[in-house]
Amino acid sequence: MINKPDSKPVLSPCIGNCCLDDKDMCLGCFRMLDDIVGWSQKPDEDKLRVIRKCQQRKSENKPSF
Repeated sequence: MINKPDSKPVLSPCIGNCCLDDKDMCLGCFRMLDDIVGWSQKPDEDKLRVIRKCQQRKSENKPSF
């Protein structure tokens, strides 16, 4: 898929709270290390797929108080 000139770039979900767990998942944005490396070179459809996975991981990893 080619970006249209009027399309907005897909922004990184990074929140600046970077800390990897023992499975190499960032506890701030819920990306895996492989998702973080090379983010700026990934096509937008890959970035959107990563963001969907991050949202799923976030909902699965909510702390229980």
